[in-house]
Amino acid sequence: MKEHNKTLYLGLRKTKAEIVRELLLPAILMSLLGGYYWAIRGSPGGGAQFPGLGWGLVWYYLSYEKQENKRRVYSAGWVVLAIAVGVRMGGNIGYGPYLSWIKNMFHLEYQGTWIPVVAWPGYVYLFFCGLQWGGIPGVLISWCGSKKPLKAKDWVVRFAFGISGALIAYWLVSSFPQYFYPLYSKGYYADPVSYPRCQDVIRITHEVVIAVGLFLGFWTYEIVRKDWRNVLLSITLALGFAIPFVGSAFWHLMYLHSDLALDWWKNWEMSIGLGGGVAFGVCYYLYNRPIEADKQVLVRVRPYSVHRNAERLIGVYLPLWLFLNVSVMTTVEGIAENFGFDMSPVWYIVPGIVFYVPSTAVYLWLIYGTMKNPFKRDDGRPNVTGVPKLFVATQLFLIALGYAVSIRREMNLALWVLVAVYTVFLVLGVVTFLALKRARETVSEQTTGGIVR
Repeated sequence: MKEHNKTLYLGLRKTKAEIVRELLLPAILMSLLGGYYWAIRGSPGGGAQFPGLGWGLVWYYLSYEKQENKRRVYSAGWVVLAIAVGVRMGGNIGYGPYLSWIKNMFHLEYQGTWIPVVAWPGYVYLFFCGLQWGGIPGVLISWCGSKKPLKAKDWVVRFAFGISGALIAYWLVSSFPQYFYPLYSKGYYADPVSYPRCQDVIRITHEVVIAVGLFLGFWTYEIVRKDWRNVLLSITLALGFAIPFVGSAFWHLMYLHSDLALDWWKNWEMSIGLGGGVAFGVCYYLYNRPIEADKQVLVRVRPYSVHRNAERLIGVYLPLWLFLNVSVMTTVEGIAENFGFDMSPVWYIVPGIVFYVPSTAVYLWLIYGTMKNPFKRDDGRPNVTGVPKLFVATQLFLIALGYAVSIRREMNLALWVLVAVYTVFLVLGVVTFLALKRARETVSEQTTGGIVR
């Protein structure tokens, strides 16, 4: 094995304190926040921007290095954009029919006629849903720390691999539908008028398979480049979502076997968020550990931030501005739906005055300030200041929005149980955050020139 491959896990000294600080506490924090945000994602007024931005900021906070000489491979501000966009992309893809299949129910109409079907295709497609939902942010994170900087032609090839994977997947599902659609030989899919639900199966399955093809295309490119850290990070995160998608699907069977009036669907979603958060924590530990200075050449850690001004404005502040605005708008719409209000123009005007206009003004001010005094290599200034405060403030804001979409005019037992579980997650998350903060401060006090604030 070549020397640079042997150094893939450099920095893993595996002392108890390091395991707690670098693996256990980050994984717990990401898991607890993931459980909350992923459940909110499926609520009226929610969306995949909640877990995407939440996880992106956790990763950035844990990885952040003030100095330009980096010790972590994936510490650049681009990870905020990568995780936020990657997780949000998965939110555009459905999976509803598969949750019926695992209960041996194949719906031919909306909330109507169904016929028996074997369960295993449902589990297979849930695996694929999780694979692309974790895999795409995985490859986007990997782009933030490639072994060798890519030139323009390399980026063209990288995208060509991804697009080719998506096109091959589209061709397969279009050319051989009998292998992708259960009960295809029965003729239900050919009659959209009589069996409208089958058209949803066609649309959703195309989306899932194409997204998996896109991920596999990008992943193959990293294999061709022999960037093994990127390869392993991407597949670890992909499987870290695919397994919870399938493994926690048993919650849906409770609708058949339990008389408790609980929202089993939300239990499934929370389980996915908990598992996905653990996957992020494991990837952070295995592939983003601080590398000793004398080993950085071997693992080719970039010695400085590339395109610092774009990293600051597009990598960090753009997803913050964009997804916080989206979250506010969806929250307003969710509140209106939950309380039975009509969405009159005032519902758009008031949030615009209170949040959209000020947040846009702040973002434009940041752009102006950066253009007036741009960052240069080795100028001694950090790209983003006050990262811990930014992290805490944004998480608190997202959490508040999450509670806002969880309250309805008429609260039943299932809803109160969810609010209680959310609260337990967040209380434990605060305890974990404080413990992690203290552990990192202890290291900072014991060392000089460290990366910990």
